[in-house]
Amino acid sequence: MLVAPPYAIAQPTAPHAPDSILVRFRTSVSAEAKALAHTLVGSHAYRSFQLVEGLQAVRIPPGMTVKEALEFYRQQPDVLYAERNWIVKTLTTPNDPRFGDLWGLHNTGQSSGTPDVRAHGLWQWSARDRCHRSAAG
Repeated sequence: MLVAPPYAIAQPTAPHAPDSILVRFRTSVSAEAKALAHTLVGSHAYRSFQLVEGLQAVRIPPGMTVKEALEFYRQQPDVLYAERNWIVKTLTTPNDPRFGDLWGLHNTGQSSGTPDVRAHGLWQWSARDRCHRSAAG
């Protein structure tokens, strides 16, 4: 009897935004050329990222699937890559052993201050745990 190792068993597909993708253009591509590529497929860029030059979040038109949009952009010579806009969420507070040393996350009055006066970082972290966020957002 053959048994597949645990890593070979199909894993559920991670969720992705059904109406947007991430597209990264070559750095030499003009704004006009990017706009033309979006116009050809009926999409539009709704966000550009400063951290990754040429990367845009692109809203695809109604009726077009993510797969179709990816196929279109991946065929464009000015595009470095096009990927799904994965939805990720945090699951818990970090397990960093020095996490408690981050002074701004939870004010316990440790410096003769009034407890809970500053930002409630841990509360914000926990509240965000339940929020679905775009990988790029």
